[in-house]
Amino acid sequence: MVRSKKKTGLGGWLFLALVLAAYGVTAAIDAEAASQALHFFAKVMGNVVPALVIVFFLLLAADLLLQPKWIRRNLGKEAGIRAWLLAAVGGVFASGPVYAWYALVLFLYLIAFSIVNGVLMAKLEDSTAL
Repeated sequence: MVRSKKKTGLGGWLFLALVLAAYGVTAAIDAEAASQALHFFAKVMGNVVPALVIVFFLLLAADLLLQPKWIRRNLGKEAGIRAWLLAAVGGVFASGPVYAWYALVLFLYLIAFSIVNGVLMAKLEDSTAL
C-alpha cells in the first residue's frame, strides 16, 4: 500500500502574509485608501458569507440524506432512463459558472429573511394591538 504524502507547503501562509503586508503598506502610505478597502472587504464578506452558509447547509443536508445505496440505485448503470432524466434536470439547474449560484442563494436568503421578518412583524403588531 502506497502512502500519499500530505502537502505541507507554506504557500497559503505566505500569500496571507503578503496580503497583510500590502494592507499595512497601504495603510502607512494612505490611511483613507486602506480604510475604504477594508470597508469594501467587510461589505463583500457580509454579502457572501450568508450565501456560503446556506450552500454549506445544503451540502450537509445532501450528504446526510443521500445514501450511497440510493445514488447507486438511481444514478448507477441499472437506473436506465431515470439516471438520464436526473442528470438532465441536474444539468439544467447547475449549468453555468458556480459563482453565479452565490447570487441566487443570496436572493433566496433575502426572500426567506423578508418572509420570516414579515411574519414576525405581523405577530408583533398583533400582540401590541391587545
